[in-house]
Amino acid sequence: MDTTNTQKWSWIIGTVLGVIIIILIGWLIARHRSASPVVGEMVNATSTATTTADSNTGADTGANAATRAPAETISGAAVSAKDQKPGNTVEIAAVTLPQRGWVAVQDSKGCTLGAALVQAGTSSTTIPLLRNTVAGDAYKVVLYIDNGNGAFDLHGDTLVDGPDGMPVSASFLAK
Repeated sequence: MDTTNTQKWSWIIGTVLGVIIIILIGWLIARHRSASPVVGEMVNATSTATTTADSNTGADTGANAATRAPAETISGAAVSAKDQKPGNTVEIAAVTLPQRGWVAVQDSKGCTLGAALVQAGTSSTTIPLLRNTVAGDAYKVVLYIDNGNGAFDLHGDTLVDGPDGMPVSASFLAK
């Protein structure tokens, strides 16, 4: 009789522990997924070759425009990019920022393909991409001010707006 009771309690305790472990694993997986950053923001690409803070003509008209990164008007910020061959990098001819920030490449759907950290001042840079640009497609480069952590964060870094309230950006074609 004691053996049957002991086996019964062992089975119950084992089952309860198994259920608890499964619940904990599920919770950890769900927590990890919710902490993953979302990459992609909708911005309508234009066909201009160079845009600065003083003559920005791009418009934030994408489907997710309401969820864009926090923005700040930065005087003197500028970026330029020329049409270039398709590939896994994008050459930025010139970028000017008054403080450390990011220059990011977006496809015509507004998805961010890659970003490069740039120091304050004017410089040129090469941006490594998560996927290649495609011949004939339009792309946009936009500027962000780093939030201080040194890692690109689409929704945590501050999008740079020009005096007209539009993101400082430049568009180019992959030819």
